Amino acid sequence: MTTQDLHRAAVLHRRKGDSLERSGRHDAADEAYGMALGLLDDVLAGFPEALPQDTHRADELAAEAAELWGERGGILRRRGSLDAALASYRRGAFYEEARELPATYNRLNALKLALMIGESRLTDLADELGTLRDSLANRLATDEVAADDAWLWADLADTRLLLGDIAGAELAYRSFIDRARTDSPDVTLSVLRDLLDQLEKNGDPAAPALRQSAAHIERVLA
Repeated sequence: MTTQDLHRAAVLHRRKGDSLERSGRHDAADEAYGMALGLLDDVLAGFPEALPQDTHRADELAAEAAELWGERGGILRRRGSLDAALASYRRGAFYEEARELPATYNRLNALKLALMIGESRLTDLADELGTLRDSLANRLATDEVAADDAWLWADLADTRLLLGDIAGAELAYRSFIDRARTDSPDVTLSVLRDLLDQLEKNGDPAAPALRQSAAHIERVLA
């Protein structure tokens, strides 16, 4: 199988796992996720240790690697392997940063997961969240294709909310809802609730204020 074939097969197994998980077949879902992980690891094993000198090729490889590490992190997260998921997101974030890619998926998920497992507190990540917020806002303002991507608006909303910008978060969440599938807002709010639960469990001093801000957002969106 080619690299593209392996990647496509991994995505299909991940989607199968998601479907099985939704239907309550947890053991079967875990098996499908395991198959997806094995395929992704096979693809990643074939990547060069260093990016080539050619700028265009380096950008292509970095974008592909970032996507693969992000998918791997997402699957590990679904399986509850949070430390391993964080390591995958950080590996993907390395490629995003190394080539200054427009994608921020790995960087944002790495920050969120560091908060969830208690490795960092919200105030520790303010500068990194601010950098991501500015990068997302600039991309959404200048890239017409990106501006139609619901999930980029959700990411911008999340960064603004975590930084305490309630009004800005509300506007971004509204833009997200205008572009998202019917069930997407529920998924996003569920992830946000999980993050808040973990912040409170970890004793993060910012958790009570963030809980109030998130409750306000939920009331407005409802």
